[in-house]
Amino acid sequence: MDFGLNEEQRMIVETTRAFVETELYPHEQMVERTGHLPMELIKEIQGKAMAAGLYAANMPVEVGGAGLDTLSWLLYEKELGRANYALHWTGVARPSNILLAGNADQRGPKKLITAFFVDKGTPGFTVRDGYRNVSHRGYTNCVLEFDDCRVPAANVLGKVHKGFEVANSWLGATRLQVASTCLGRADRALALAIAYAADRKQFGQAIGKFQGVSFKLADMALELKAADLLTREAAWKLDQGTVTDADMAMAKLKATEVLAMVADEAIQIHGGMGLMDELPLERIWRDSRVERIWEGTSEIQRHIISRELLRAVGG
Repeated sequence: MDFGLNEEQRMIVETTRAFVETELYPHEQMVERTGHLPMELIKEIQGKAMAAGLYAANMPVEVGGAGLDTLSWLLYEKELGRANYALHWTGVARPSNILLAGNADQRGPKKLITAFFVDKGTPGFTVRDGYRNVSHRGYTNCVLEFDDCRVPAANVLGKVHKGFEVANSWLGATRLQVASTCLGRADRALALAIAYAADRKQFGQAIGKFQGVSFKLADMALELKAADLLTREAAWKLDQGTVTDADMAMAKLKATEVLAMVADEAIQIHGGMGLMDELPLERIWRDSRVERIWEGTSEIQRHIISRELLRAVGG
């Protein structure tokens, strides 16, 4: 495995990071304070993302995407992860890879899925606004209600009775996506902590020179590096066709728990300033909590890992 980036991957990182800093960062405070992402802003960001070649970049070329390999896609996700979740998820939309199980006639932006497609407006199918929560302000999961809702056979996603296989393949990739966006946020939090530790003076010297702070920075960087390497390895193995459920579970588990640690320590280094909404740290800290829950809790990831270890010896 080559840990270096090729020219195309470096371009992806640079282009995505520039887009995030220029087009997404300026709107973060508004979305965080209002908890709302206006449709006109979504359309504006989507238009710019399309012009930059970033919209739906995770999809294959034949359906209008960029056809990125897994590592390139996760590098792209990591850069997007630096920004407010609602802005980077809704504004720079990446259709779920579960859609690839559908046929050409089933691919459209107004479809919602369970184990099959259900058209908006189908009798018995209602979409309600989701619940507000402490994480990812501006991003809301909708509540889908089904009451005697009938769906035609043409809307089956994948094969009949094979819905679990479709969902399982989707979950593996989304766990790597979650890992990557967590790495992006942790990178941003660590960078802020390093800059503050180098600039803030106490007792005649920068606080970064005190072991109470410098050792925190070292541990943050160490754990973040480990999480990054686990995620890159899983991405590489996915492209090689050798990835296991445990590989993806390890990446998701490590990255989400590292983000929580890095966000918390970054706030500790900043002191009271870390909790002020002038900085993105309190938002990163809040957002980190949900990452250990969705796409499989930390406990589920540990179950997946231990199950694979025990199966290897017949346990």
